[in-house]
Amino acid sequence: MDKTFGIRLLIFQLLLLLPFLLLCFFVWPSSDDYYMGFMMHENGESSFEVFRGLYRNWGGRYSTLLGALLSPVVVNHLWFYRLLLAVAMVLLFLAVRWFWSAVLAEKEILPGVVAAGFLLLWLQVIPGIADGFYWHSGVVVYTWPLILFFFVAGALLRPAMGIAMKIAVGLAAFLLVGFNEMAALMALLMVVLYVFTAGKVRSQEHRWWLLLAVASGIVILLLSPGNAKRMELFTEGRNIGQAVKISMVSLLKLNGIQLQSMPLWLVGVLLFSHLRKESFNTKLYGMLRLNPLWVVLAVQGILLVMFFIPAWSMGINPPLRVYNFLTPLWLLGFGWLLISLRMRAGERVMESWPVFRGVGLKVMLVVIALSFMVHFVKVPGGDLVIGGNVPRAWYDLVFRAPDYNRAMHERERIIREALAEGRVEVPALQNPPRTIHFLDIQPDPGHWINGIVAGHYGVEEVWVGE
Repeated sequence: MDKTFGIRLLIFQLLLLLPFLLLCFFVWPSSDDYYMGFMMHENGESSFEVFRGLYRNWGGRYSTLLGALLSPVVVNHLWFYRLLLAVAMVLLFLAVRWFWSAVLAEKEILPGVVAAGFLLLWLQVIPGIADGFYWHSGVVVYTWPLILFFFVAGALLRPAMGIAMKIAVGLAAFLLVGFNEMAALMALLMVVLYVFTAGKVRSQEHRWWLLLAVASGIVILLLSPGNAKRMELFTEGRNIGQAVKISMVSLLKLNGIQLQSMPLWLVGVLLFSHLRKESFNTKLYGMLRLNPLWVVLAVQGILLVMFFIPAWSMGINPPLRVYNFLTPLWLLGFGWLLISLRMRAGERVMESWPVFRGVGLKVMLVVIALSFMVHFVKVPGGDLVIGGNVPRAWYDLVFRAPDYNRAMHERERIIREALAEGRVEVPALQNPPRTIHFLDIQPDPGHWINGIVAGHYGVEEVWVGE
């Protein structure tokens, strides 16, 4: 890739990502964000007591619990809440770039271009972007483990690591396990594959120490008494047959959401002719050249198991943030399939395949950019609607986010002025930005969200008016 053109392309992609970053500075806390502070201040419990209570009564997600302990601080400091979300988004891009710089042979511009494009494809189609990227409680459970996943994967693909990097990777793998059960399985599969396929340059001690870090995290996760208690709350929690059905339907939905993405297919067409063996880390060549059928079966099988975990443990259809969490794995699988098809394509196929260079390449990139801004998708069980979070993010940033921010400041002022009364009604939000707005308080003062928000502000009841 021409360096000047690569830099321009990277800048253009980053501009498309810019609204997602800027929207972080219009976000407000929601629902579960207030829960930790409510437990600590209302019940007089210390951080350790809250951590121990949740481990015993809700689950063993030790990394999530540690991250959630920040909630009492972030809900009291709006600037800190927003800054944490922005930092997570930046670190996500850096982690994805770190991963692709290990996969690709070219080390200068190409990894950044691929990382930005990968994030754009990911953010464009996910169905629940608000609770996956703009909600502290959701970011702690789903975004941070993905940051660590790409960091660990990128480190393990490199030829050698110093002592400091070995310690960092082992700690990251241990923390990755503790965010959620799907992340634990991701960490286990990644490390087991590394242990049994790493070359001679790897030290045996480091391999087994890394596996020990993951195994110890899984033991902590599984031994939590809260796992069984959480499952008892869901009537279908132990119905394996129902969980299999839910996970299969969820996998079909995930495939349907992704395969409707016009930018995905256009990028695939563009990349197919440019993929070469020389473009990738030579140690990955054998895996990249795997039979495409096996690639499809492996990726779909892993995703099915991933969906099964929340379907069985919760007994319900996985929330949209689970689809967000699994989308990058789907995209990695799609890329793996594309590469394996290219590696096995005959010369006749490649001679007839269009190669975009020069003016043709620039035209194709313009078409891809336009497809990000305007395309339509069929909602499962719903209507044909305009799709894509890129145009929605721009629209919300310009037209809705500022008004939303002012309305939330006004709502907070009303609550604080009504502290002496104890009961307060706040106005409903008008056209909140769906990109960043998640769960709001309800008209029913007895709703659990209203209760913890009231506890946070120190009023008896709070509710949304008609």
